[in-house]
Amino acid sequence: MTKLHVEVKQDHIQKLTSSDPVRAIGELVWNALDADASRVDVEFEIDYAGGIEEVRVIDNGSGMTIDDARSGFSSLGGSWKGHSTYTKQGRRILHGKEGKGRFKAFALGSPVEWTTRFQSNGQVKSFRILGELPHLHEFDLSDPAPADIDKTGTEVRILNVAEGRSDLTGESARQKLIQLLAPYLAKYPGIDIFYGGTRLDLAEVTEEYEPLDLEPVTLDGGTTIEAELSVRIWTFPNDRKIALCDAKGFTLAEATSGRGVRAPGFNFTAYLASDYFVGFHEAGTLQVSEMFSEDEGIWKLIGAARKRLSGYFRERLAARTAGLVDEWRAQKIYPFKDEPADDVEKAERQVFDIMALNVNRYLPDFDEMEVEAKGLIFECLRVAIDSGEETTRRLLSKITKIPKKTQEDLLELIEKTDLISVIEATKEVSSRLEFLAGLRTILFEPEVRDKTKERSQLHRLLAKNIWVFGEHFNLTVDDQSLTEVLKRHEELLGREPSGKEINRADGRRGIVDLMLSGLVSPSDLERREHLVVELKRPSVKLKKAEYDQILDYALAVVKDPAFAGTETTWHFWLIGDEVDEYVERRRTEANRPKGAIYMADSPKVVVWAKNWGEIIHGCETRLRFFKDRLKYSPTKEQGMAHLSKEYAKYVPQVVHDLAGNDAGLEDVSGSGDIGDNEEPVEPKAP
Repeated sequence: MTKLHVEVKQDHIQKLTSSDPVRAIGELVWNALDADASRVDVEFEIDYAGGIEEVRVIDNGSGMTIDDARSGFSSLGGSWKGHSTYTKQGRRILHGKEGKGRFKAFALGSPVEWTTRFQSNGQVKSFRILGELPHLHEFDLSDPAPADIDKTGTEVRILNVAEGRSDLTGESARQKLIQLLAPYLAKYPGIDIFYGGTRLDLAEVTEEYEPLDLEPVTLDGGTTIEAELSVRIWTFPNDRKIALCDAKGFTLAEATSGRGVRAPGFNFTAYLASDYFVGFHEAGTLQVSEMFSEDEGIWKLIGAARKRLSGYFRERLAARTAGLVDEWRAQKIYPFKDEPADDVEKAERQVFDIMALNVNRYLPDFDEMEVEAKGLIFECLRVAIDSGEETTRRLLSKITKIPKKTQEDLLELIEKTDLISVIEATKEVSSRLEFLAGLRTILFEPEVRDKTKERSQLHRLLAKNIWVFGEHFNLTVDDQSLTEVLKRHEELLGREPSGKEINRADGRRGIVDLMLSGLVSPSDLERREHLVVELKRPSVKLKKAEYDQILDYALAVVKDPAFAGTETTWHFWLIGDEVDEYVERRRTEANRPKGAIYMADSPKVVVWAKNWGEIIHGCETRLRFFKDRLKYSPTKEQGMAHLSKEYAKYVPQVVHDLAGNDAGLEDVSGSGDIGDNEEPVEPKAP
């Protein structure tokens, strides 16, 4: 094992490791492509709560030699790429030259491990490089040894992925990466890049690609700067961008956006390529649009690009509008017969045309509708524009008070998506925030907590809101036996239920509160996660009795062969208000992750003891970005009002009182004050 010391200042390393997460993955992909890889796989390991546990970037390139690693990992600028224009096998243009890409991996998590295989004297050898975020001045380099497979390549593993990175697995991250790589993928179409199991197919997501002529820009001092401009129109909605590239087409940074370009109905990325940007990129002043150094050349290039793009899209929009209006007139569904009489009517016509274009573009199957149906939609659209109703006036009043820049954002958003969908998404987030505010109150406010029942109230509230436990879970078992748990487990794996009865270790029938299930991999039914939740009312402290109960359930799974032999992971959560000394000791034992009180390997089982504060904090962390952007922090009263309105049957009367709702409700348990730890049919273990 060798220690490689990096000769670079700490503040420079910190700047490199604070990259946008998608761009960080992009740098690892570039490293693979610079090693002549023809295939790169970006994979994610998802944990039980829906977060990313591990990121892997795997390629079939030529790998690194031990000399490459020693020079490339011991100093910035020491990479062999600094003296080359093409990859070692001469197939493609090189992207990186200074060896900065490896540090970008630490923007995702730490430690980071590189395992690379390379050819040496006719033999494939392998070694590992390990780095950790707190110690980026040095890397551990293992000694080369014969590889376990006879193929070259590199695998990068990023562990302990930072919180808030779960959006990396979504479609928007995949789309952002393909926008970043688009010029390269267009130049080298034989490359396969798989992101989360899906191939990045440039042709599939490109509606149109167009190189545009752009006149050279002349600065006040007489210097002339040349640049190339191209635009790619996407089939998916995106934040319009002008990507600033070097002359080879590699994206270095992005201008604030394409907002200065009037292009209603078009989703695009423009690529402005010039080596003029390179010096600013190397100086670190090209990364954020607000840091463009007020350089005359940069702003003139961006201004020229925006002007050219606006002209291009104006032509495209005019052609699209003229053709469609002629078609609508021929169908006799265009609601205007004569030319506009004045500027007011002309403006009204323009508003209608833009909205009609978006209806035509985004309304499913609009083209296939009957002519009468399309005509009715257009009449409604015109009435909506002309409407003077109070609701419309109030909405316009709100919009006119929005800052101009935000109005433009709203118009772009409406152009790209259904406004109803935006409203519904916003409502969903605000409802979740209100639910958490209400849940926090019934869990921690003594006047509400002591009157909240476990089975008929708290249990039912959470069964209606399983997102609290993770976004990828579905409810599969609700307040049923371990035997039913086995049955659902077998059904989810595509097996015929065995009918076998599963009991606790002492022979008693165990009743679980909730069982949630989610697929780790949509293509592999065996790779599934189950979460069994045992809830305790807020006033119950988790003690040895509760510990024994959840452990008993877990052992029933561990010891029964019916649960073995699959890739399924089982998590058991015991949740209460607080824990006693006995349970806390087991939550903090050194050989397990904090909070875990038991672990087994076959089947894979982890038992956790959690308090309600941890559960709510996890939910609030997932929603924090949306909460901040919405600028909405519900009060206790708003939380109570939400619970009273949406879950009237499942909250105690005191919640209705606090919400100002006098509607008294009968006890929905149907049994008066049945103990929350008891089942009406048969006793439930404590």
